Parts: sequence; C-alpha cells; structure tokens
Amino acid sequence: MNTFKEFKFERKKGIVWVCDVIKSSSYLNSNDSVDDIEEYLPRLYWTANNLVNSFGGTFIKWTGDGFLAWFDVNLDRNKRKIADKVFKAAWHLTFLNNASQLGVKL
Repeated sequence: MNTFKEFKFERKKGIVWVCDVIKSSSYLNSNDSVDDIEEYLPRLYWTANNLVNSFGGTFIKWTGDGFLAWFDVNLDRNKRKIADKVFKAAWHLTFLNNASQLGVKL
C-alpha cells in the first residue's frame, strides 16, 4: 500500500522573484563555455541565496540556472515596501554580476 505524505495547505500573499540565466543551455552544451558556466552557476547560487535572505526573503528553489525566491506580504499596505526590497535585492545581484562577473573570466 502506498503511503502519501500529508498534504498541508495554507494561503499566503507574497511576491515571487524568478531568476533565470539566459541561454545557459547553449553555454553548457558548448565546449568553449562549459567550464565558465560551471564555475559561474555555483557562485550565482551562493550570491543570490545570501542576497534574498539578507533582504528578508526566502530562497525557495535553485533551478540549476536560476532560482525562485519568496517575499511574504502579510498586509496589502506593505506591498510597496516589500516590492522595494525585492527590487533592491535584484539591483544588487545585477550590479554584482555585471561589475564582477562573479569572478569568472569570460
């Protein structure tokens, strides 16, 4: 007999941040760029995870070339404040990525 894990349901309001590396499959499938992207992705994971947590979010899932993050919005009047945190976290990730390429020589 199959045993199923108990399903728990709850409703929450929040903002989801979805991040994906464009063309990552083509980088992973190319002998010229596979080493760089394999060095880059773990650094992206570490950086994004820390940024999400430091801005009050929850790092939900690493997708292999991106991530999903959740930011609770417990009251409607807090949407703008939480959205600002998400945009600031995204700005910092973008800035760090663009300025340093996360230490990967491309």
